[in-house]
Amino acid sequence: MAGALQAPRSCPPKEEKEEEEEDQEQPEGGKEQRVSEEEGRASAGAAEGGRGDEDVHVEWKEGEPVPFSHLSSTLDRVQGTSKRLEIISIVTAALSTVRRLTPDDLVPFVYIMLGRVAPPFKGLELGVGDSVLVQAIAAASGHETSKIKEEYKKVGDLGQVAVATRRNQLSLSPVRALTVRSVFEAMKSAAAIEGSESVKQRRDIILCLLVAARGNESLWITRILQGKLRVGLAEPSVISALAATFVLHPPASSSSSFPSPLPPPSLSPEEFKKESSIATEALKEALAQQPCYETVVPILLEHSYQQLPVLCPLTPGVPVKPMLAHPSRGVSEVTKRFGNKTVTCEYKYDGERSQIHWLEDQKVKVFSRNSEDTTGKFPDIVELLPKIVEGGGVKSAILDCEVVAVERATNRILPFQILSTRARKNVQLSSLKVDVCVFAFDILLLNGESLMRRPLIERRQILRQNLREVEGRFKFVSSIDPTSPEDMEEFFQVALQDSCEGLMIKSLEGEPSQYAPDKRSREWLKLKKDYIEGMVDTFDLVVVGAWQGRGKRTGVYGAFLLACYNSETDEFETVCKLGNAKVPEGPNQPDVWFDPSTVWEISAADLSLSPQHTACYGVVHASRGIALRFPRFVREREEKGASQATTSQQVKEIFSQQRNVQSGEESDASTS
Repeated sequence: MAGALQAPRSCPPKEEKEEEEEDQEQPEGGKEQRVSEEEGRASAGAAEGGRGDEDVHVEWKEGEPVPFSHLSSTLDRVQGTSKRLEIISIVTAALSTVRRLTPDDLVPFVYIMLGRVAPPFKGLELGVGDSVLVQAIAAASGHETSKIKEEYKKVGDLGQVAVATRRNQLSLSPVRALTVRSVFEAMKSAAAIEGSESVKQRRDIILCLLVAARGNESLWITRILQGKLRVGLAEPSVISALAATFVLHPPASSSSSFPSPLPPPSLSPEEFKKESSIATEALKEALAQQPCYETVVPILLEHSYQQLPVLCPLTPGVPVKPMLAHPSRGVSEVTKRFGNKTVTCEYKYDGERSQIHWLEDQKVKVFSRNSEDTTGKFPDIVELLPKIVEGGGVKSAILDCEVVAVERATNRILPFQILSTRARKNVQLSSLKVDVCVFAFDILLLNGESLMRRPLIERRQILRQNLREVEGRFKFVSSIDPTSPEDMEEFFQVALQDSCEGLMIKSLEGEPSQYAPDKRSREWLKLKKDYIEGMVDTFDLVVVGAWQGRGKRTGVYGAFLLACYNSETDEFETVCKLGNAKVPEGPNQPDVWFDPSTVWEISAADLSLSPQHTACYGVVHASRGIALRFPRFVREREEKGASQATTSQQVKEIFSQQRNVQSGEESDASTS
């Protein structure tokens, strides 16, 4: 779900996120403290702050559907804090109750908290438009749509408008209370509706939910449907809470350290912290291989979390979250990083990262790096794949590739901008205007066997032995295994001459070369021309605001405000202004705010500390954030969602790396 926005620092200040110190979690006076579900609830209640008079516990009978009020009150409490550990504690307490009373509702509970109704590759998205929500709120409250629009403009939060306009409405007949299951199914139905009557049908579904909503429930229903939860609850926190829940409540058949029966013995803080960390990593690994909570959670209900990665294997047709690379500023840095390790250098193509699946029923699926199903965009790849596996005994496979636009007559590689002109879905072979070539660089699965634990040198051999090239349409990535820095430098120049962005340098042998899904690994480094010329890595940033153009630019936007994504707080933090227009003096707020959805790739000369921007504010400097200097637009990243933008942590790492390089240069200069 798209997160909240942290505005430039000249906007009204937001409460600073406080990190809980380790010593706050330690026992006092040497007396041993115990962690239990009840204490989890107590800490969750404490998070209410000034709302201690409210009943924060929602109870129901075992086996009954979970009341939606339980999820609503959980989000109320999460909204009341900015501390990540406290948020995890609140969500853990809520999930523990669901786990204990109605475990079948864990999946819809988790999905609703994430603002989803299905995994990304299913193609079911909420993101209901404001106009539909305004109509539904008006119908539920008895007000005119003009009144709802007026209040929305005044308040700025459609969820609050939904609550306020319903507060004095009396229902003529009793309405059955909402359950998590019923809300989830309704939202799923709304997301799946298509056709000419879809707007009306979607509005009617939402109307039913709002009429049945009580108290703050309409606030959260509206925000979830908008895709704007705004409570700082990001998926990593939900995963940590879900993992902690199964540490507290392992299945009766579990072989974990704390077996049956439920509830388990209480744990010391040290035991709980250690087990939760192990469980979180296991859950992350399982979700990277099988990004479907409806697959993973039922397994957690039957087996120990230690078994998750084995019990959630790669499955053709289900995308694996890709392994990513770190940037490098030159051959010397690469050489220093890898030392005496054997590496391979591969062309870094200017294309679209794609994962191609060959299923046992001879169907083909293509997924983006964002796990979205892009099969409909590439009918030529679907038509091509049987020729690649023909006669090779390949029954199923998962390939990691780069899809690149090419000029078919010469097989010349074309810029990414050419590929981006192809429609995103329902493309017909007969209407293709942009030809592509698939460059395969890795194979993750073959004939049902996962290859991710195999070293890259073996995976590469398996890839080339079992698939065959088709000139101009399917090729293995161009690569060398360099024996010296000079080999690497020479191959880098050849890659640039062949219209590539640069090189990917990867560990080739041993455990470090294993495929690590959903991780940005330093066993993969990318070397691009911009880095060599002194530019820092390109950034994928979200457009969050704009200033109106003036003078000759009147009528168009003259500058844009861009932000990175804080994956821990689910917020967008501003990092630069892009454009030549002069921004008026005074509060540095843009004239227009946008929903965070559009992602642009931006290059920059370097990074600097900034009193205005909120990226990493207070992290590397007490009263400064980090900003891009001399940002330049490269291209739009249509295949990326807002939550796949460059993260605040990545910005911090690149800034720290830049300062280390600068310190080294200053040191060299001082000794010369």
